Amino acid sequence: MLKINQKLYKKGDKYIVGVSGGPDSMSLLNALYENNFDIVVCNVNYHTRDVSNYEQKMVEEYCKIRGIPFEGKSCKHQDNDGNFEGWARKERYDFFKEMYLKYQANGVFIAHHKDDDIETYLLQKKRRSFVRYWGLSLVTSIQGMNVYRPLLKYSKDELLKECIDNSIPYSVDVTNSQPICERNKIRINLKKLSSEELNVLLLQKEEDNKKLLEEKENIKHLFSKNVWKIDELKTLSEKERIRFIYEITTRADERIISKMSKGRINEIIRGLFTEKPNINLKLYDGYYVCKSYDEFTIINAHDNLDYEIVVDNPGHYENEFFSIDIPFDASFLKIFESSYPLIIRNAKKEDEVYFGNVKKKINRVMIDEKIPFYKRYTYPIILDKRQKVVYFPLYNSDKQKSIAKRMSFVLK
Repeated sequence: MLKINQKLYKKGDKYIVGVSGGPDSMSLLNALYENNFDIVVCNVNYHTRDVSNYEQKMVEEYCKIRGIPFEGKSCKHQDNDGNFEGWARKERYDFFKEMYLKYQANGVFIAHHKDDDIETYLLQKKRRSFVRYWGLSLVTSIQGMNVYRPLLKYSKDELLKECIDNSIPYSVDVTNSQPICERNKIRINLKKLSSEELNVLLLQKEEDNKKLLEEKENIKHLFSKNVWKIDELKTLSEKERIRFIYEITTRADERIISKMSKGRINEIIRGLFTEKPNINLKLYDGYYVCKSYDEFTIINAHDNLDYEIVVDNPGHYENEFFSIDIPFDASFLKIFESSYPLIIRNAKKEDEVYFGNVKKKINRVMIDEKIPFYKRYTYPIILDKRQKVVYFPLYNSDKQKSIAKRMSFVLK
C-alpha cells in the first residue's frame, strides 16, 4: 500500500479528495481510505469521452461500498468557454471550494505524481514562465484552500501497479497519450527517457528551485506582512521588485499565476509609484492590489466583510478589524441607558454623521481623514437603537484622539 506521510496531515481533520477515476487518483483514494482519513470524494464529469459516465459511476460505487461521502458535478465545455484545460481547472476547483466550505474541510488531496511534476517543470521551461516554484510543490494554496500532493515521489507506473496489485478499480484516459496539447506532447517524449534521465531532470529542477530560494532571500522578510509601504518597494532592486510583486500576488490565489507576466508586473509597479493617492489595480477574479496613500495591500472584493455586533450593555467588544471598550458612562457621546441596544457595524457609503450641526457623508469623512482605502470596507461605526450614528472613531483632532483613548479604540 502507498505510504502517506501522516505527520504532514492531521488525522482528525476532514479532507476533500479530487478523484477522476484514473489509476493516480484511485490509488490515492484507496491509500487514504486504508489509513482511515476522514475524506469526502469529489468527482467532476466533463462528458468529454464515451467512458466519462462509467468512470463517475465506478468512483461512486467504490465510495458507496466503503461508506465514503461522494459528491459529483456534471458539466460540459461550450465553444465560448475558451481553452478547455483552463475552463476545466476552474470548474474543478470552484467545485472543490464549494465542497470545502460545505464540509468545513481542512485540505484538498490531489493525485499529482512524479511524472506530473517533471511535465510541469518542462512546460514551465518551454514557456519561459515566471514561476514561484519549479514543478509542483507538496503543499500550495488555491482559492484559499490548502492543497496537498502526497504522491509526488511516485511515478505513474508505480501508481498503476498499485491498482493492479491491490485490485483497485481504475480507468485509463487514452487521450492523455495523444498529442492534442503541449503537455501531452511532453508526456509522450518523457516515455522515451530512461529512469536515469528522468532523475537528471529532477535534479535539475531541484537546482533551479535552490536558485529561486536564493533570489528570494533578500526579500523574504516582507512575505510575512499583509500591508507594505511604497517606500519599501522603492528600496528594492528592479529584479527584486518584480519577484516581490509576483510572490505576493500569486500567494493570494494560485489562479493569478497565469496572469502575472513580467509586463503585467511592471504595470502594477508603475501604478503603485504614481502620484494618485488611492488606486485599485486588478489582478484576477475580484483580486486587486490596493494602494492607499503611502502603503498597499491585496484585497479580494468577493470577501464578505460586512459585520454587525449587537451591544446590550457597556463592555469590551472586538472582532478581526477593531477592539473597543464602551464605558458605563458614555454620556460624552450622548449614549444613555435609553440608547441601547447599540449596533456596531462596518460603515456604509450612504451613512451620515453629525459634527456639531454639520452633517457629512461617511465616505467624505474617510477621505478627509485619510483612512486607508482598503480599511474603509471594515471601518466601524456605532449606532443607537434609533439607527443614529453616535460614534465614528477618528484621530485627526485632539478631541477625537481623546475620545478614542477613553473608548480604548484600536483599529487592527
